[in-house]
Amino acid sequence: AVPAPMANAPVKAVTPATFASVAASAKPGDILQLGAGTYPAFYWTRSGTAAAPIVIRSSAGAVINGNIDLFSQSHVHFTGLTVNGRIRFNNSSGIAITRCNIKTSGDGIVVYLRSENSYIADNVITGATVWASSSLGVNGNNVGEGVLVTGPGHVIMNNRIAGFRDAISLLEQSEAVDQFSIDILNNDLRVAADDAVEADYCFHNCRVMRNRVTDAFMGMSSQPSLGGPTYFIRNTMYNVVY
Repeated sequence: AVPAPMANAPVKAVTPATFASVAASAKPGDILQLGAGTYPAFYWTRSGTAAAPIVIRSSAGAVINGNIDLFSQSHVHFTGLTVNGRIRFNNSSGIAITRCNIKTSGDGIVVYLRSENSYIADNVITGATVWASSSLGVNGNNVGEGVLVTGPGHVIMNNRIAGFRDAISLLEQSEAVDQFSIDILNNDLRVAADDAVEADYCFHNCRVMRNRVTDAFMGMSSQPSLGGPTYFIRNTMYNVVY
């Protein structure tokens, strides 16, 4: 099921001045409703449950100036935030990142240690890489991964991602852990100076479907697929070098 807050969840109004204290006491099921204002980077240390996730959300212009880091946590949702930085959730499960606007000079949303069952959807993720000959390829002047995951069960869908080395990528070689049952669906990917979708080192059952790619060095990559199948179905690509 698509991740959702607990029914009748308690909503806690938050301001930049009260965020740290409210976050430190957050319990499963809580919704932290961030009011308008500028919040500093933060390291999240509380977990929810599958039935009662912790939700950090805003509909009133909350801006996070810096990175959001979350390690070894579960069932935490970030919704409707503007983030001037990166969101990273290593060794975590059941994380949802939806309807966020992420602007970064490096990575967008990344997982560098095995995580599972994340839902990354309906976000706008903008990086610093420009479309130029000097940017192209593995040795080009490019930077950042738009969305990067390892582990099983991730869903990456309905995102608009532009200006990265790779728009959407899996980890490679010894860093790739349990990369199976991953869906990459309905994304709009622009200005990928290396790969628009790098599905390299998918173990099995990765589905890359109905994505639109504009301006990419490599449209879709699968080198190698470790067992398979890896599906590439009904993707549309325009102005792809290779």
